[in-house]
Amino acid sequence: MSRTIRPLALLALLALLVGCMGGAVELPGRMEQLALVDKLDVTVGASFPGKARGYVLPTPIVRIHVGESSAARLRQAWDALFARVVDLPDWPPWRSQPPAVEGVIELAEADMDVALGNDATRPDRIRARYRICLYEPDATPVKCWTAEAESTDQRKLGECLPDIGACIGQQADHVMREAVARFLLEFEADPEVKRWAARKQEAR
Repeated sequence: MSRTIRPLALLALLALLVGCMGGAVELPGRMEQLALVDKLDVTVGASFPGKARGYVLPTPIVRIHVGESSAARLRQAWDALFARVVDLPDWPPWRSQPPAVEGVIELAEADMDVALGNDATRPDRIRARYRICLYEPDATPVKCWTAEAESTDQRKLGECLPDIGACIGQQADHVMREAVARFLLEFEADPEVKRWAARKQEAR
């Protein structure tokens, strides 16, 4: 009898542990510091489509609300890039009627990959990827950018035992901040953006 009970008890314990680790990781919505960039003297609309903003990455350990956190960080980044940023409503879609702005910047895609390692020989790997597009108010594309960042971290034995989800969350936070910083620097240095902003100022 005991030989039957013990494996069943072990399975129940494992199921309980997996259930306890399946919560959502808390990620900060804002970044304390942004890369220093020059503001463009233009007014843009900020668009975060539901598919990108609502993206949640499930892992065996924790769920990561990638889209929601990314939208908050990028909204902060766009405040640093443009003189004025207007939040566009989800409905009606801004493409159905040109908004009263000089351009629209949109988080077209938010994506993350997590490969879990172990406490000895295989590091955790996390990659974040954003696709961000700038449009004219009539939805004519100006340019799109892909910003990526990746991190590997080898856990020490027992290092994340109290809350491995928090360890993964910290690494995800680092990768997302790095991806946003890369976008900021690439956007600011882009000559097409400078020409676009100059045309807007001349047209006033």
